[in-house]
Amino acid sequence: MNEILNKKNLNKYLFFFLLLWIILVNFHFSFSKYISFYKEFFFIFFLIISCWYIFNFKHKLYNLIIKSEICIFFIPYLFFLLIIILNPGSLDPEYLKSSDMLGSDRSNYFLIAYVVRNFIIFLPIFLYLSLRGLTENEIRKMLLVFFYTGFLGYLFKDLYNIFISDYSLYKYLTMYNYYSYNNTYAPYLTGIYFIGFYLGLKETRFFYLYLICLILSLILFIIFLGAGKSTILFSLFCLLFFFLVNLKNAKFYKIILVKFLLLFLIHVAMNEFHKYHINNLELDPINKNLKTGNFVYPIFNNNSLRLNLGSRLEIYKDFFNYLDSLNDKKVFFFGQGSLSSIFSGYHNDYFRIFYRTGFFGLILSFFPILYFFFKYLFLSYKNFFYKDKKDLHYLFFLFSAFTPYYSLFQYPREDTFQSAIFWFGFALIYGLNKTDLKK
Repeated sequence: MNEILNKKNLNKYLFFFLLLWIILVNFHFSFSKYISFYKEFFFIFFLIISCWYIFNFKHKLYNLIIKSEICIFFIPYLFFLLIIILNPGSLDPEYLKSSDMLGSDRSNYFLIAYVVRNFIIFLPIFLYLSLRGLTENEIRKMLLVFFYTGFLGYLFKDLYNIFISDYSLYKYLTMYNYYSYNNTYAPYLTGIYFIGFYLGLKETRFFYLYLICLILSLILFIIFLGAGKSTILFSLFCLLFFFLVNLKNAKFYKIILVKFLLLFLIHVAMNEFHKYHINNLELDPINKNLKTGNFVYPIFNNNSLRLNLGSRLEIYKDFFNYLDSLNDKKVFFFGQGSLSSIFSGYHNDYFRIFYRTGFFGLILSFFPILYFFFKYLFLSYKNFFYKDKKDLHYLFFLFSAFTPYYSLFQYPREDTFQSAIFWFGFALIYGLNKTDLKK
């Protein structure tokens, strides 16, 4: 009884650390300026807690390694990290641009440690939650904290950028995809979007339901301002997915109606804002057609060339040219080296990982991600047709789809904000799928 009581109290207190982790990750833009190593703190803290948890509560290491789903992630990643460590390769000449911490006096050992750190920084949270487990009520609390703090962290970032710059609010909005960190934040916002949609479907309180709908509308507006083709498509995919799994759910249609009504009102307000300021704005050549008429979203602005697919197709062309020129079998299987593309390289994580760590690195690094993607695709199918009533599986499918999808266009595991969705999603997956490791 004393052990159970201690375990219960420990879990209760550590749950607040999990919430703190979520808040800090979502306010990374602000906190990282003052607490540079908060991620490393959580790594060490939860690693110690996990080790204490294993030995104090007598979990068997054999069962932990073999019988738990944690091995699906840890074992392939272990071999993937060995490739990174043993084959650093030539240093990326543009690596200095990747971080203020990476100075020219840094050795290759430091840089390898930095690359490894990016791939494992929150793995101890996976381990801890696979031991501790999470209730559905705790998952809901974590989702709520992530949704609200994620959106507030984003707003704070934008307001801060406007405050420290010479941009007016109007100019910032009309030139959004040029003045903001859109490549980082837009995919991150789609993660907040599908979390909010799920929470809206579960919400029973009138005020909070409409607050969620308002935030969802603002997120969609921001995504369209950013003009990212991949993020707009993923948002539409999430919307279609929720439609398919909620065909007979009246609340879904209510959320859609309220959300798009609010989105229309936001658009009308932006249009009026545009007309009010248009005569006082010095527009650059890209936005010269905005001098008259209604506000035009960047993706529909012919001068911005946001619908041009040429640059995206060039990436595929460059990669296949690289494959054609590749004669060294060692490079094919183990890559050019983990330091060969720290900052520069393909904006496609499949190509980038292959280039850095080869065929084996590509398979090992994506195996656990694709395993959970297909697992929750199957469970979503099972839930829909056999009515298992486990709607968390729908949410987990979107979490597990986030990384394989955005890996086609970016490198979401190493990007500061996109990786927040990656780590958070798998933390919830392991928390819900806790295995009894004492048997």
